[in-house]
Formats: sequence, C-alpha cells, structure tokens
Amino acid sequence: MKNLDYTNTPKNHEAEQAVLGSCILDFAALGKALEKLKPDDFYDSNHKSTFETMLDMYNAGCDVDLVTLVAKLSDRGTFEKFGGQAFLASLLNAVSATDNIDYYVNIVKGKSMRRQLIEATYKITNLAHNYEMDDSEAIERAEQIILKISESNQKKDWQSISQLADEIFEQIQKDMNNNTTQNTGFYTGLGALDRRLNGLQPGELYILAARPSMGKTSLAMNLAQYGIGHSGDTVLIFSLEMSAKQLALKMFSSQSGISLYDINLKVG
Repeated sequence: MKNLDYTNTPKNHEAEQAVLGSCILDFAALGKALEKLKPDDFYDSNHKSTFETMLDMYNAGCDVDLVTLVAKLSDRGTFEKFGGQAFLASLLNAVSATDNIDYYVNIVKGKSMRRQLIEATYKITNLAHNYEMDDSEAIERAEQIILKISESNQKKDWQSISQLADEIFEQIQKDMNNNTTQNTGFYTGLGALDRRLNGLQPGELYILAARPSMGKTSLAMNLAQYGIGHSGDTVLIFSLEMSAKQLALKMFSSQSGISLYDINLKVG
C-alpha cells in the first residue's frame, strides 16, 4: 500500500524499529511477529523491505540474526542503501526487551489498520460520488472494501500437531474413564443421523440440500429446536429468505402442533 501523503498518517516509527530489532535479537520473537504482521503493515519503506527479507529467510528455513540478516541485505544491495551499521543500530537500540514483542507488534498492526481504513474512506467517498453506479451496487462495493480489511487483519492462529495430539488423546482417555458412549456433538433428534455423525460436531459445515419448497427451513428449525431442548445450547439462525417473524411462526407451529396455515389466519 502506498504511503498516505499527509502529516497525520497513523504510524509509529519507534514501534516498527522495536519489532525489527526484537526479531534480530530473538528468533522466537520473529515467529510471533510473523503470526500477525506482513511487510505492508510497516509504514517506513526500509522497515518494510527489511521485514520482507526476514520473512523470505524464515520461509527458506534460514536462521535470522544480526550476521545472517546483514549478509542477506548486502546480497540484495539494500544494506548500505538503508544506512548500513547505523540503520541496524537504530533497530537494536529501540528494543527495551524482546519479551515486549507482542506489545510492539500490536502497535504496528494497529497503525496499519488505521491507514487501511483511511484509504478505504477515500475509495468509499469516490463510490458515493459515482452517480453512474446504482445505489445498491455502490453500497455492496463499500461493504466489500471494509470486509476485505477485516478479513486481511484476522489473526490466524497455528497449532503444532504435537499439541493437538495431546489434546485429542486426553479427551479420548477422559471419555474412556467415564465410559462415555453418548454423542459428543449437537443432537438433531434423528437417531440414525446422530449415530452416524456422533452428533453435529463443532467446526464442521453441514448442508441441507433439496429442491425449493421441500421443507429445508422447517427441517433446520426442527433440528435446532430439538438440539436446544436436549442440550440447552443456544442456536443462532440466519435466513436470507424468511423474516424473523416467519421463522418464529414456523417454530410455534411445530411446538404446538397447530398448522402454520391456521396460525397465519389468526396472526394475519
């Protein structure tokens, strides 16, 4: 993203230096920084290029420290361009403690998100003044701009397979000790389906597919109602076809045994 051309651009030069300096001094700090930051999050072009070099070295399986980084920057012809030893000294001197890497990273990430929002406002303002575009299309494009920022800045946690294995085996052992034979997921009330799936599992995507007017929504509502009554969990339902009132009427009809037609006669 190009630098925004006015003096109040959100940025923190010292925090960017502290992130890079911490990554040079502590390889573990680099791993933490890479979890949240990408090169474009740095406002200073020299800092951006330096972090990009660190990322390339990390992806290539190379250790990143003072010596290896200087060698890589020199190979790329950017070491002297950035300021040589004085540039590196400014990065290292900005670090009070590498344990503060999360704090430094959050500052840099926060300023980056602010810059993205400012740029988004420019784009949305241009959309608002584009009278050749339909109102609905302009709103949709504006929503996409904001959504793109949100998605690009979501934290993507990673977990090692050893950690996952420990958690899985611990749960298996716990179930064995408790002689657990019941479904571990969300009950649907359909015995054959619950036995085959062991209940609807967290994190999984299940799709009800059928032709129009075959009862997909009614079935989904019934599954949700049964699961709520059995487990006490909360179910959130989104619908692009029916209003909240229509969904509620379907639920009342199912629970009461009164046809939806008869209820609509009274309500309507």
